[in-house]
Amino acid sequence: MLITLIHALFFRSRIGVFDTSVVNLVVWPNDVDVTQVTNDRYHAYMDIGRFDFIARAGLIPTMARRGWGPRSRQAIIRNRHPLKLMQRFQLHTSLQCWDENWFWFKQEFVYNGRTTSISYSKVGVSTKGKMVTTAMVLAAANQPAQSPDWPLLKQLDAVEESLRLHQR
Repeated sequence: MLITLIHALFFRSRIGVFDTSVVNLVVWPNDVDVTQVTNDRYHAYMDIGRFDFIARAGLIPTMARRGWGPRSRQAIIRNRHPLKLMQRFQLHTSLQCWDENWFWFKQEFVYNGRTTSISYSKVGVSTKGKMVTTAMVLAAANQPAQSPDWPLLKQLDAVEESLRLHQR
């Protein structure tokens, strides 16, 4: 992840909140169980994609200076075609919408032009145990604060509420 972050900070072009970040990755032996990517590695790949996105959006220096850190609240992933050992693939990361405290990211794993897996993640920024508003985060990156409408949001919020009700 550190190499991706350095690469994003110093060698890749800046992006806006409505752009898509694309990271080229390879499935290494430590990413697979026997022949395909383990479930937990998909989440690690998603972290890499989101870090590339926030670094290229210009947020890393501000986050470091202010003691802000990313906080993942929910992630939903659907794997249709598992990635296999030594496959090269792309991870496409885009910001779909946000509310007062949370950003929703869509991430697609693409192999040979075909989406193999898709995920949605609800991620926020916190400091000292408190959430930083999305308006503050966007202002720090000189990005627009108006969220686009996203029809899928209500369904994903309903899933989160269901999980909350069943959590002990």
